[in-house]
Amino acid sequence: MSEPKTALTTSPAEPLPPVNSIDDDVAQIPSWRKWVILFVVCWMPLPMTFWSTAIMPATLEVASDLNIPVTTITTINAGVFVAQALSGLIWLPVTPLLGSIIATFTSWRVIYGVEAGMCLFGLILSLLFIPKASEVENPKLAETTRPRTAKEILRTFNPMHVFCQFKYPKVILANIACGLLGFNQYGILSSIRRVINPRFNLTSPLSSGLFYLAPGAGFLVGSTIGGKVSDVVVKRYMRKRNGQRIPEDRLNSSLVSVLIILPLGTLLYGWSVYHRLGGMALPIISAFIQGFGLMASFSGLNTYAAEVRPAHRTAVITGKYVIQYSFGAMSVGGVVPMIDGIGVGWAFTVITCFSMLAGILVLLIARFSKNWKA
Repeated sequence: MSEPKTALTTSPAEPLPPVNSIDDDVAQIPSWRKWVILFVVCWMPLPMTFWSTAIMPATLEVASDLNIPVTTITTINAGVFVAQALSGLIWLPVTPLLGSIIATFTSWRVIYGVEAGMCLFGLILSLLFIPKASEVENPKLAETTRPRTAKEILRTFNPMHVFCQFKYPKVILANIACGLLGFNQYGILSSIRRVINPRFNLTSPLSSGLFYLAPGAGFLVGSTIGGKVSDVVVKRYMRKRNGQRIPEDRLNSSLVSVLIILPLGTLLYGWSVYHRLGGMALPIISAFIQGFGLMASFSGLNTYAAEVRPAHRTAVITGKYVIQYSFGAMSVGGVVPMIDGIGVGWAFTVITCFSMLAGILVLLIARFSKNWKA
């Protein structure tokens, strides 16, 4: 006599129950505190991006005050990004504008005092309002037990657990794609004054700093719309799989941005400046398109880095920023000399090729990585 079926048994014709994600359990904390935490988290990237880009519009003033070549300043900036990569986004366009205002009306040295104050403010906010890990920890997200002995504490500083993630094809290809996008991002941010000032007879850091508002608006709109589109695409694929969600779904939302919008904006920006087409309006519009495509592309990739290996998300995200800022360092140090050597049009054509390569990598992961090791 066969045993009766339990209530959990489903027939082949019935849909499978939805599969919950490991991060679906939300911490039970008051709503006001969630908003404060969100503000603090959004504030903390500001000092980091401020010190890395605010000084760029004041490069000529720094070189003049210190009596050193501009290429030396550019090389030093590239070294800063190398350090940033080893230490491992919506404030980037605002900080050069703030830096240009400071350099125009005071001294470029004041920028570093502002940075110190912002870091202190962020530290105070985090100490006052960010909850302890024990208050919100999700057991399913715990990577390892907390170190207790001196040997275990020292082991946590070993960077090999970060680099070990590179052996997984999904991780390393996604990280390289982020690096190529970072090359595009810092290519436009580090070269604006060098490219825009002589072509439009701009003389002050403030005048060129205002131009950063164009890609900045693109960054803001692109990150907002890109995030919404990413969520819509994920939900659409979940319905196709009866509620099952896989990390690669988010990458499908980035394909149009990284393969069409970003290359279009980058090429249009470089060649419109080179041929002096459309006055200042066309470079501004193309810089907006480039910024929009860039942040819309990053929206899916940044979330994918946290989802591809959830139990090791910290190491994966750290590795992403190591590669991303390493490419940023190469861009800061190499784009301006490349513009001087082959012209702004061809330089941004090279940057466009890198962006297209990033799109191909995203396409490979999104469509052909089902059986890859992860």
